[in-house]
Amino acid sequence: MDPGDEPHIVIEAFKEFGSSPDAVLITHGHFDHFGGVTPIARPISRLVATTCGSLVQPASVPGDRREYWTTPKDVWEVFRLLAEERRRREVDPTLSMLRDTLLAEPTAKNDHYARERMQEMHDLIELLNNWVDEMNRLPPKTLMRLLTLGRKIRQLLDPRQGKKDSTEVTSN
Repeated sequence: MDPGDEPHIVIEAFKEFGSSPDAVLITHGHFDHFGGVTPIARPISRLVATTCGSLVQPASVPGDRREYWTTPKDVWEVFRLLAEERRRREVDPTLSMLRDTLLAEPTAKNDHYARERMQEMHDLIELLNNWVDEMNRLPPKTLMRLLTLGRKIRQLLDPRQGKKDSTEVTSN
């Protein structure tokens, strides 16, 4: 089941068939897939989280033996956890494949172009990973200030870009 942001549809379907879920299984950490799980899982208090285990954590209520689940309250923490999951699932395996390929002996004389491109991709991904790691060390307030700088950063890095692009639309 994937309730997305419309859990009421799932709840109504269970009611229509005179049934209720025994458990809710969360298979991955995309918010648009698990965002509507809470209203469905609340009556049964049985949730099974798999790959998004870093995002959904067990919680207890004093005097209540049922299982409860929660997510971080801080939106920056949710964003960081989702980004870490995506990195672990997608970026890290890509880097591993690129490293393995680059360490292997070339099999053809014409491999130099492909190897150069793979090296460039590897280096770019590593650079971006290092940048993300640095940004993750900043407090959320500083990150927000950085994100709101927008065009000012471009102007700082390249003063020639200080003039508005002819393609930009301005608003009053």
